[in-house]
Amino acid sequence: MARGLRRCLAGLLAAVVAFSGMGMYQYVRNDKHVLDAEAKTAKIQRKTLKKKVVAEGRISGMSTYYVSADMKNAKVKEMWVKKGDRVKKGDILAIMETTKENGPVHIYKRTTMLKGSTDNGPANEQDNSLKDDGTKENTPKNNIYIEKRLADVKSKEVSAKRTMDKAKKAKDSAERELDVAGRELEDAMGALVDAEQEYVKAKSYLGEIKDTSSQDYEKAKNSVKTCGQKMTKANAIMVLKKNAYKIAKDKYNNETYTYEDAQQKHSNAESDLKVRKTSTSGVKKNCYIKAPADGIITGVYVERSSRYDGGDIFALKGDEDYKVTAKVKSANIRGVCPKMKATLAVSEKDGQEMKGEVRDVSPVEENGYPIEVSVKEPSRDMQLGAKVKVTIIEKERDDVLAVPAEYVMDDGCGNSYIKVLEDGDSEGVEKVKKIAVKKGLITDYYVEISGTGLQEGMKLTK
Repeated sequence: MARGLRRCLAGLLAAVVAFSGMGMYQYVRNDKHVLDAEAKTAKIQRKTLKKKVVAEGRISGMSTYYVSADMKNAKVKEMWVKKGDRVKKGDILAIMETTKENGPVHIYKRTTMLKGSTDNGPANEQDNSLKDDGTKENTPKNNIYIEKRLADVKSKEVSAKRTMDKAKKAKDSAERELDVAGRELEDAMGALVDAEQEYVKAKSYLGEIKDTSSQDYEKAKNSVKTCGQKMTKANAIMVLKKNAYKIAKDKYNNETYTYEDAQQKHSNAESDLKVRKTSTSGVKKNCYIKAPADGIITGVYVERSSRYDGGDIFALKGDEDYKVTAKVKSANIRGVCPKMKATLAVSEKDGQEMKGEVRDVSPVEENGYPIEVSVKEPSRDMQLGAKVKVTIIEKERDDVLAVPAEYVMDDGCGNSYIKVLEDGDSEGVEKVKKIAVKKGLITDYYVEISGTGLQEGMKLTK
């Protein structure tokens, strides 16, 4: 009895354990499915990757142009710029008025280094006159230049007149052909109207006198068809002639404008030469001071209507010599080298960027490695000394497959792979497939990958 009871209890206990095991298995299976569903995933994307190095620096300038002129007892007639203005090379900065012979305008370039300054001497001598509008001072050499210019514009005027006359003849011819086509179209339309009237008349008599009316009806019907064809053809010809006339008229108008412009230039050149030949040495002359380079006016040393006896007139910081000095952390300096592209963002002005290029990388570490970045397209309101965020494009890859770096695994033997989630089985459990990949460009977040069987949009897991 006792032995039987023990057997019964043992069987009952085994049943409970078995039932609990099945429940635990089902729980674990369901829990695993939930975990898989909630696991963090990513997708293979097609992107443009840029490996960047970021540093902070300040805007500085290396070269300043100082402009002066060889003249005494001159007057500052016009002053066209002020300190802080941005100018282009060749822009007129001021007009000096003098009765003396004008000497050359001197451009003196001073280069400022990081630890001092060096005078490089005269950059060049600037022609103090405008070659394109006939305002050079009165000398025999300049008069010869104007006479040559006069002969050139006169020749252009004659050529433009000849071309305009030719265009006018073509326009008149096209206009006559257009008139003829118009008359032919009107005649065809009139003939069609007459034929349609005859057709209606013949149709009304049809059946009264069978033989005669039938013949007249067919004849009128054919006449309507023939006249319709003639009118369609005449209309098409009319359209063509209209287009031809429009083209000829437009060309004539353009050539007329060219001729009138050449006439005006010829007249201006004649007047200019006449004035120069009749001028005397006592007449006041203008000396035009022009910008020697693109840049910002940083100094103005004369005033309008003041007397000028020599010395600096302007100082200009040239755009080609603006730079940003910054320091790159030791951990990031390895891949940075000259001629790399960069973007420069002025800290005080959100969203404003300038283009730059790495010009120099110091080999000496000074709490970071000093670099110099040239400013390719300075903004008009750029301030010297302003803080700048420098973003150097170390490497760039367009249109590549990329994934977050954390999804690229290492098998311990130097080989890389990713885990791709495939469609689930009949019970909805997703399968994981390993695919070998090769790593390319690595950025702060993404890694370029390549390999067999990779597709954009593949779902990944860790």
